[in-house]
Amino acid sequence: MPRYRFVEWKDETGAVVGTTPAITLLIDRDRTLTAHYEEVVVPTHTLTISATVGGTTSPALGSYVHDEGTVVRVTAYPGSGYL
Repeated sequence: MPRYRFVEWKDETGAVVGTTPAITLLIDRDRTLTAHYEEVVVPTHTLTISATVGGTTSPALGSYVHDEGTVVRVTAYPGSGYL
């Protein structure tokens, strides 16, 4: 899913009137403001979980794609008769 960040406000003439999400604006005539955003590309990485005979895992075995910086908890559960 794409993510976006605020870039700037532009007025009816195309002039930049602010670069923070909240601005104070004098209304001395009809005004039109446009908020401009840009897409933020977040790198992703694949986590592959596998196990030998003797247990299962949570999340289940398989490959999962996560955004960079995501923290994932992975747990191994020994099967019956295994420690």
